[in-house]
Amino acid sequence: MYSISLPESLAETVRVHVGPGEFSAYVAEAFEQRVAMDKVRETVFSTDFAQSPSAFRSAQEMKECLGSSPPADPGGSAGQALPQPPPHLGP
Repeated sequence: MYSISLPESLAETVRVHVGPGEFSAYVAEAFEQRVAMDKVRETVFSTDFAQSPSAFRSAQEMKECLGSSPPADPGGSAGQALPQPPPHLGP
């Protein structure tokens, strides 16, 4: 079990929104969703799509939805250039 600190206004907003007894479950679900989205973002930004033009286009669309930069990576790969399109697709 962990104890976390939240801004009081945010905590009260959540408490009012979900009602008594549901606060921890709501926060846990939010964390689970964030971790899942971080994993999707990491996959999109780390996959080499050069071999498949249609996968490359889909990846570019996903990156646009997720934002223009990869997530912070404690392993040190943040800031790497995004994959470039295969030469036959051009910019």
